[in-house]
Amino acid sequence: MTITELKQLSGNEEAQDFVYIFDMDGTLVNTDIANRLAYQQAAKNVCNRSLFDIVGRMTRDSLKYSHLSQEDEIRIIEEKKNIYSNYLDKTLLLPSASVLRFLHEQGCTTILATQSDKERAIQTLQYHHLEDYFTALYFKDDFDSCTNKFAYIIAQRHLNPEDVIVVEDNDIEIENAVKEGVKRDNIVYILKSFTIYKSKPYDPATGYHLTHCHVPAFYHFDYLRGHLTFINILKAEHGESDDYIEYASRLLRSILYEDIPQIYHLLGNKELVVCGIPRSKAKSSYSERQLRFNSTLSLAVQQMNAYYNLIDGGDYIIRHTDTPTTHLLHKDVEHVVVPVGITKDTCTIAPEIKDKDILLIDDIYTASVNIDEDAIQALYDNGARSVTFYAIARTKRIKE
Repeated sequence: MTITELKQLSGNEEAQDFVYIFDMDGTLVNTDIANRLAYQQAAKNVCNRSLFDIVGRMTRDSLKYSHLSQEDEIRIIEEKKNIYSNYLDKTLLLPSASVLRFLHEQGCTTILATQSDKERAIQTLQYHHLEDYFTALYFKDDFDSCTNKFAYIIAQRHLNPEDVIVVEDNDIEIENAVKEGVKRDNIVYILKSFTIYKSKPYDPATGYHLTHCHVPAFYHFDYLRGHLTFINILKAEHGESDDYIEYASRLLRSILYEDIPQIYHLLGNKELVVCGIPRSKAKSSYSERQLRFNSTLSLAVQQMNAYYNLIDGGDYIIRHTDTPTTHLLHKDVEHVVVPVGITKDTCTIAPEIKDKDILLIDDIYTASVNIDEDAIQALYDNGARSVTFYAIARTKRIKE
């Protein structure tokens, strides 16, 4: 079920036949940046540490990788709790929040089920005026030793799992819901969010790419390296038939039509220039059928422009010099060395970028490769007012 389908259901009488269970972090609100800034400030206050060495979302468990003493870890966690509210303006309300409000107005039963600390969760909900939209609230401490929050809630409230609809971004939690009898058709696909974090202060010797700011980012589905998907088909590198490529193009358009409007509304319905990351070789090296990802993106944006204030920036970033082809690397390779400034060195960036809000789109995002981070920095260096990132897929390591 998509968010659009859930909206359609919520307008029908049968909507009240279901119980709706919502997660918070990454589902209703993106708290990544606020969480990170609060931890970094707490570490500075407690022991004058920067915590720049922690990659990804910062949690109390990730502090263990910063070689802190146990005493400092405890003090940082407590200080972070005390100052988290100072960073609530850095949280971002996600599209599913609007559906929550509508369901509440329809008189539906809505339940919050979050593994977050109660105090932090309440602060976040109150900041975005969401706390009154729930019939019941469940937090980390409520689940006690139960590892499956859905098992706990379904049992406590005597729910029929077949009448439960789950709005959740975490794959493990989704599988927990299914184990308890929730139908897969009742799991709501949501636009997944994450954050591309600002790097350490720039040092050409260490090669940090994104130094301007933290960037909000979104993606549609997880991707395992080496798995063939329609994204690979659109590269047309293995003799794919025209019919097969057209099928992949239609599938891509359907995803773009679902996700781009959500991002557009999320960013305040303001004018967005939609640009695609160019392929790794010079544009002149490819045939038209090998450029179907970006041409499909341009077509989708042009069609959506009838309803949304979007500008097709398909020609705003043009590759003129070949770069390494990262998607052809062996699936076990975890890190690729991409020179800082590769985008500016190998691409022509249109002057129209200046003072514009950019939605930058790639087919697959892989952390640590830095192609997308470098492109974001290049857009800022060329005068972009803001950059939001979206990928069709985000690489998920098998060990995750």
